[in-house]
Order: sequence, then structure tokens, then C-alpha cells
Amino acid sequence: MVFVDPEPRADFLRLKLGDKGYTLVRKDVRDLPGLIDAIKTHSSETVVHTAGLIGGRVQQSLSAAFDINLGGTRNVAEAVRLTGVRRLVHISAHPDQLSGIQIILVAPEDESLLGPPNYWELAETRSSS
Repeated sequence: MVFVDPEPRADFLRLKLGDKGYTLVRKDVRDLPGLIDAIKTHSSETVVHTAGLIGGRVQQSLSAAFDINLGGTRNVAEAVRLTGVRRLVHISAHPDQLSGIQIILVAPEDESLLGPPNYWELAETRSSS
């Protein structure tokens, strides 16, 4: 699994993903070429998109919120389309569950992580690991 975040916090990663089993890539959803590169570099076949600004962070900068929440989602979908990824899962985060700028790329060998297709349960399971 590959975790994409432009400004990852070590405590957050430990809480949500544990200490092992993922690769960290510092990219931003606003960077379409960077997303394409990350997907290609890690031979991802599934992208789980959880990126977004929520709560007070939206109020701090509506422009950034639109760029990340709308433009970033568009970039993720476009990166998936351009790279031929077979599956895109978009999770709209609740403040108590997931927050920040996060994308999880699943490589072919990790495909078992996604079945059966209850992706919210998957996100909760991965976040409590």
C-alpha cells in the first residue's frame, strides 16, 4: 500500500496505518503529474481517495478548500483515467474518521485489501491498525 500526503504527520500515520506495511509518497492532489507518477511508479491497480479539507480548515481558506476538495478529486479521477487504473474508490470523510490530504494506492499484490467491497469498513479497519 502507498499512502500519498504532501505534509504527513508521523503520529497520524502511526494511528491510522500502524508502523509498517505502507510506503509514504509526498505528493498533493493538486499536482496531477505527481499523482500520475505515483500511480505508475507503484503499479497501482486501485486508488482509494480520501483527500479533503473539512471543518474549520475549510473556513480558513475557501479557495484552498475548493482547490483540494473539488480540483483535487478531479485530478485523482483524471490520474486514474490516464494511467488505466481499474478501480477508483472515493470516500467522503467524516471528521471523526479520516481527514487531511490522503490517497491510498493499492498495488496488485495488495488487491485482497479491497474485497468484499465495503470500502468504508476498509478505511476504518486500516485507520485502527
